[in-house]
Amino acid sequence: MSPDLGHLLRTYVCDLEVKAKSLIPISNFDLDMLPLFPSWAKIDIHIKENGCSSMNEYLETDLFHATADHLRDILNKVISHIGLVSERTGEPIKIFPLRLRRTLASRAAREGYGLLIIARLLDHADTQSAHIYTENTPEHLTSLDKALAMQLAPIAQAFAGTLVIHEKYANRGNEISSRIMNRDTGEGVGTCGTHSFCSALAPIACYTCYHFQPWLDGPHEAILESLITKRKEILARTQDKTIASVNDRTIFAVSQVVELCNERKLALKNCNSGVSDE
Repeated sequence: MSPDLGHLLRTYVCDLEVKAKSLIPISNFDLDMLPLFPSWAKIDIHIKENGCSSMNEYLETDLFHATADHLRDILNKVISHIGLVSERTGEPIKIFPLRLRRTLASRAAREGYGLLIIARLLDHADTQSAHIYTENTPEHLTSLDKALAMQLAPIAQAFAGTLVIHEKYANRGNEISSRIMNRDTGEGVGTCGTHSFCSALAPIACYTCYHFQPWLDGPHEAILESLITKRKEILARTQDKTIASVNDRTIFAVSQVVELCNERKLALKNCNSGVSDE
């Protein structure tokens, strides 16, 4: 957790305590048992109907906890207000309580916590379900620059498409609607080989799609440098390697395309040189 996020969380908890003390005499309940996301409406109704004498008894249950639906509504309002958009789809990111639970467990596994801790975090009765999060937990790199990305790209094998020398050789290469453009510069990057509807955010999401046909002369290196720069900025701002590494697989895919382009250009150069010598 970053210091900024920790400060916000602590401030939120303090505000909860202040509000709880204003509603309930401190001697009538254990403050540490207060839900992190309480339903104040339920608490208010309980106090009006039953008084404060039985607060601790009910705090041991889920009675005063906000429901998943209520939390989802709050999350959606926050996402809408701040305009948080998915880099993969270009649409408002979909956030819901279950997704946050899975993220919590996945991050705990990546950071080396065992089955018992993960099960406890998820409030599970046993460790059976926790195995899902520990079986496949690739470590995120704290630092990833262009040179390292180029070295790791062949191992990652993130690029799933087919490199084409020219747009005209691509599947659907004669259709203007199939062109994939760099949103920042307006340059052509490649061709989409499918007629199916796609909601992914081009061109970033395309590099890991098997329908993608990058052009040999596309601005792949510029896109790679942009992704690397953005990664560094996110890491510097959040101090969170998990958030910063969200596009690492795409970075590896773009790196692989850059390497394939370099190899193909060299091969074409040697071929042309051989023809000239003859």
